[in-house]
Amino acid sequence: MRKQLVHQGFIFLLVQEKLPKNLPKFEAGPPDWIKKMWEADKNGNRILGSLSILDLGDEIKAVNPYHVFGCNFSIRKTTLLEAGGFHPDALPQELIKYRGDGESHVSRYILEKGYQALYHPKASVYHLVAASRLTVEYFCQRAYNEGISNSFIQIRNRYLRNSQHKYCVRKIVTSIKKIMRWLAVKLLSTIKQFHINDSRRDKKIQRRIKAAYQSGRLYHQELFKKDEALAAHVLRQNYLE
Repeated sequence: MRKQLVHQGFIFLLVQEKLPKNLPKFEAGPPDWIKKMWEADKNGNRILGSLSILDLGDEIKAVNPYHVFGCNFSIRKTTLLEAGGFHPDALPQELIKYRGDGESHVSRYILEKGYQALYHPKASVYHLVAASRLTVEYFCQRAYNEGISNSFIQIRNRYLRNSQHKYCVRKIVTSIKKIMRWLAVKLLSTIKQFHINDSRRDKKIQRRIKAAYQSGRLYHQELFKKDEALAAHVLRQNYLE
């Protein structure tokens, strides 16, 4: 009998290995506006990053490393150390200014190095989605926090990456553009997946989520200029130490 797991099974790879679907196990019935977000796109994929759920179909295939969500995946220890470990994430709200980009830093590293992430649907798992996460307020809070993560990435790109490896500026710029596009999909996919004939209520939700995201990003950008401790934290070379 197949065991039911409670985490996502993605693997960052140097060579081919396995990763799975991450299906929702809703604690309560989701409202219609969330059901719309979880509908398949034109390629048959279902991705809702705000709830860390994902279904890329029933075929084994290589995927973009940014499809690897942090609720569960595997990575070779040597590769993780090579990448410098994860960046800060999963902080309580009172310390949210210290949030970084978590596993997304490693995803970027994997992408730039040309390593591989492989999706394997038979490794499917179930991710518990609590009732408290099925609200507009939660989606706005998540968007606000992701705005902080986006600011963290932008600042480090500006102060660290652009002062290093000048010989590969074009590659860095291309990588950054890919990252920002993926962030837009991962963090604000909720907005793009609404139907064309959205109700006035749905459009209001979209605006609230967008505003929360921008608010978090701008808050972090401004605080970075004023808070020396935060600036030192954001610009650390290595978070493993």
